[in-house]
Amino acid sequence: MRSPGRYFFLAFDYRDGPHPNIAFIDTDTEQIDILFDSFQQFTEALTTVEYEPFIGLAEGEMLIDYARRQLYSTDKLEKAQGANTWLNGVDMLGTDELVKELLTWMKDETLQVTAICTMQHLILMRKLQDDASIEAFFEALRQNDDSFSKQSYEETKYIVEHDIPFE
Repeated sequence: MRSPGRYFFLAFDYRDGPHPNIAFIDTDTEQIDILFDSFQQFTEALTTVEYEPFIGLAEGEMLIDYARRQLYSTDKLEKAQGANTWLNGVDMLGTDELVKELLTWMKDETLQVTAICTMQHLILMRKLQDDASIEAFFEALRQNDDSFSKQSYEETKYIVEHDIPFE
């Protein structure tokens, strides 16, 4: 049984003869839509997009060094960007160092929301499964006396206790 989510496929559709249409198949709704009347029409619609995923990454700089430079910056906006950079590269960078730093942000009014949202995301994505780190996060939420921390505690606790899947 797969977890619920949005899955789709692009496929050659030969139902109308030997020259296929290009179809979009939504596996959740079982709906099939014809996107293009031919493969040539499909390829003509393709475009190239210049994408620079990590703006500011110096040539030859390792992602871990770039993420650390941001995460430990004195500029709070850059710190928040560092948490996002690390989160996007968590499969390569791991969670230990990021989590340790995020827990120090829990008392900082300008970084607290970033820390909470990033930690929740790690937990929801099942990237953070270390019980001690999760409990440290819960303890930091319990110590904060604001409504966002209280709501985040309740939401995250519910997600963990009920093993809610990431969608």
